[in-house]
Amino acid sequence: MNEELLKALNKTKLKIMVDSDNTFLGSIMCGLDIIFDDKCPTACTNGTQIKIGPKFFENLSDKSRIGLILHELWHVGRLHSLRCKNRDHKTWNIACDIVINNWLDEQGYTDLTQKGFVDHQYDNKSEEEIYDILKTDSKANSSAQSKANSCQIKPDDIAENNSAEGKSMQLGNVQEADIQTRKLMERRGDTNKSYGTGIFEIDTLLDKFFQAQIPWNVYLEKYLTDMKDYGARSYKRPNRRYLYRGIYMASKMPEEGRLGHLQFYIDTSGSISDEQMILYNTELRYIWEELRPLKMSVIQFCDEITAEDTFEDEDEYRGIHIVATGGTSFKPVREKILKDLPMCAVIFTDLYAEREYTQTDGKVPLIWIAVDTNLDKESVIEGKVIHLNTQKDEN
Repeated sequence: MNEELLKALNKTKLKIMVDSDNTFLGSIMCGLDIIFDDKCPTACTNGTQIKIGPKFFENLSDKSRIGLILHELWHVGRLHSLRCKNRDHKTWNIACDIVINNWLDEQGYTDLTQKGFVDHQYDNKSEEEIYDILKTDSKANSSAQSKANSCQIKPDDIAENNSAEGKSMQLGNVQEADIQTRKLMERRGDTNKSYGTGIFEIDTLLDKFFQAQIPWNVYLEKYLTDMKDYGARSYKRPNRRYLYRGIYMASKMPEEGRLGHLQFYIDTSGSISDEQMILYNTELRYIWEELRPLKMSVIQFCDEITAEDTFEDEDEYRGIHIVATGGTSFKPVREKILKDLPMCAVIFTDLYAEREYTQTDGKVPLIWIAVDTNLDKESVIEGKVIHLNTQKDEN
């Protein structure tokens, strides 16, 4: 690869990193690989990697190079590949490009946006709203498709990444970037800056994907050591969700009366769908951030224990990534539970495994999260069974 071109790419990345208005996107960029690819006509991303056509990049101005990478970073930051779901991929690409390019156009990247699809009649509309218009209005759809086909930078740069691990990495990357941006804002005291127009929309997007379905405070309430103290608030542990706004709120969780060691087991046998992967991370993130146990262990298993992540003290929830698949056995789960004796053990599974290993003789309370299955409490000897269904119809 041309050494001068690599230097130009590094220079472009550095300019994004040092620009305080792009702190959020700069944080995302740190978690992505950005490479040149001769097969790529302009640029594209699958959420974990950005590919750039070297010849196209070489002929851009310095500002347009920045805009090109910002464009791809916003695809990741706005969770476009995740939000697409079962929508028509080409039309979804057009809707996403309109949102991003309209913003870039307003930010002065006109040399770049002239090469892409810009349509300010859709200003202040979400990607989903634009998509619905294009799908229901044949005239608008025909016009959009025609404009898109004539663009030098065509709206086809959201490459599909269908692996559950890839989707989980994207979600975790955006969440981590959001956390790091908030921390930087706290340190600088810039509580009123937007850090790239649209950053506060990420809160809404993350909340959508990280909205817990299970009322964990109800199911875990009886394991709290001091029920009276649990309902109180304490200023010993400030609520970090509001610090970036300059608000010092009391934490929901006082130092006394906290949950002890909780273990969560993730059944990775067979294939894990994208929806299941998001569900697991959603429920675990909620428990860690809202209920704040003293210790939380997340353990993956199939016919053996394959991975374990531990969260303690002030750790941020960093998401889980599937490391192995195989057959299913509850035996290693039972053995580990009896060895560690946590306050409570929660098992995410389809319940297709040996029933004889679904008990601890009353030594540890068990909660079975039955994911996308019709099997019920008859499949286990001990514990409460809660059903979760990730198969939902999309608009």
